Amino acid sequence: MIPRAEDHLEPQASILGGAWNIGKEDLALREAFDEMFARDIAVRVMVTPAFFPQYALALRRTTPASGTTYRIFALTLTKWLQSIEPVTIDKSGRVKAPPLPWKQKLNRCETPIKDGLGERITEVWRKMLMQTRYSAQYAGGLDGEFYDFSMDVRGLGPISGKVWSPDRNSRTGRLVALAHEMYFICTKEKGASMDNLEKLTAELEHRLK
Repeated sequence: MIPRAEDHLEPQASILGGAWNIGKEDLALREAFDEMFARDIAVRVMVTPAFFPQYALALRRTTPASGTTYRIFALTLTKWLQSIEPVTIDKSGRVKAPPLPWKQKLNRCETPIKDGLGERITEVWRKMLMQTRYSAQYAGGLDGEFYDFSMDVRGLGPISGKVWSPDRNSRTGRLVALAHEMYFICTKEKGASMDNLEKLTAELEHRLK
């Protein structure tokens, strides 16, 4: 049986490995969401929807004398950052592509989360990332949403994996649903709740046993 990409995350592409589609957009997003790479970030995901502003989501982890605490943290671009833009021709006949908006205003939110739940989310994130591998068939598309998951693991360093619009009932689909719920809680979306987040976390924990 050919393994489905939805059962696991895919490795991140590298321009050194021959990937052709790594360009200014990735650099712009990395700079826009620079706060997501701070030392207190436990886990993160960069979300790139089709035709809607990109956003980044994370768990902040702090360890004061009283014990470890977690907070959901999200940054959302105010405009969709697109890599394909109209070009112009100057007086000398040279084609000029407008630069991507490297600096852009961000909408931000942050909200506390139960410490035990934060630890559980961090662990399922780690387990999913540690199972990142290539699929036997192409696992992507044009529209839909791209999700770039990552975290730093002590003794191992930064690890990452991606997925494109997975089926809700797959393991990656449940990870995406968990990330969506965290984002909706942070942005105060109607219907989002910590109870739902607990259930989604438990679902993924069960699938990862």
